[in-house]
Amino acid sequence: MKYSIASFIVLATSLCLGTGIAGAQEAQQDTYLKAVSGENEIRYRLLEDGTLGVVSNSDWLYTGDVVVPAEVTIDGTTYSVTALCGGASGTYGEGSDATSAFNASSVDTANIKSITLPEGLVHIANSAFHTIPIKKLDIPSTVEYIGQMFNMTELTYLRYPDNVESVVANGIYRFSNLETVTFGPNLNKMESPAIVYCPKLRHIYIYAEEPPVMVNDPFQSIGFWDLAIVTVHVPKGCVDAYKEAWGWPDDFEFTFVEFDTESAGIDGVQSDDASADIRVWSDGSGIHVANVTAATPVSLHDILGRTIYSGTVCEDTTLPVDLKSGNIYILKTGNKCTKLITK
Repeated sequence: MKYSIASFIVLATSLCLGTGIAGAQEAQQDTYLKAVSGENEIRYRLLEDGTLGVVSNSDWLYTGDVVVPAEVTIDGTTYSVTALCGGASGTYGEGSDATSAFNASSVDTANIKSITLPEGLVHIANSAFHTIPIKKLDIPSTVEYIGQMFNMTELTYLRYPDNVESVVANGIYRFSNLETVTFGPNLNKMESPAIVYCPKLRHIYIYAEEPPVMVNDPFQSIGFWDLAIVTVHVPKGCVDAYKEAWGWPDDFEFTFVEFDTESAGIDGVQSDDASADIRVWSDGSGIHVANVTAATPVSLHDILGRTIYSGTVCEDTTLPVDLKSGNIYILKTGNKCTKLITK
């Protein structure tokens, strides 16, 4: 989707307006563009390859539903948006939370509702997400690198795209309500500590058939000592390889189970028979799950099969999702699929 605006603002400490794109690329860390997308004025850094990376906007707090476009057209030039920057100098501005794309200083935390990212995004820098109270974060399938994300305390589910090969040190830091995290088939390394203070984490799905290399102890600061309460779901036929590679049971005493990667969508449900009596319904206050007698994986999908929410319920609950009324969804509770129309 293209967004056209009439003008742009270039802010530069070492770049004059007549320098042009070539000069802008040389001094990209000092060069910014601003464009309106929906209700927000998004600020971008011009990157070395001529694409744009989102940064914080010193004149604006991102609010409401933030939609980052895939392309921005400014004065006849179209730029692809390929990164969320960390704010400091350098190509992606790694490591500065104070001026990163989405942090507590750049976002209206009382009124932020959602952040929608575009396909075509490639890089999410360190601190690009820092203390943002959103309940859902869909990371585009095109993303190849994810840096450190901090204090995303409202998220219960996180999925790394298939192209991401590693979890960096402090990659998932203080996600205090995170229940489930999913990693793609190309994950090959987890640095130490990879997952920090996620005390409610109970399910880790890994689609990689070859176990990722553990750098020291990625789980040393996970937030609890008894790793057996975490179920690690691995592809069918790979449990023994994971146990051997991870030193089980001496090092990482997880509970390992297998799943069929070919049926991981709406039709592929992994659960026990406790789901048979579960009752679900939708009303004006949300989607409700009742008659829960055992820990049961729950996931919500739109009619295209895209996952909106995934987690585990251990008791009667209302799912922590904010949905538009009148839409059709598929709710999986264990072995059971239910079609719901939100009210």
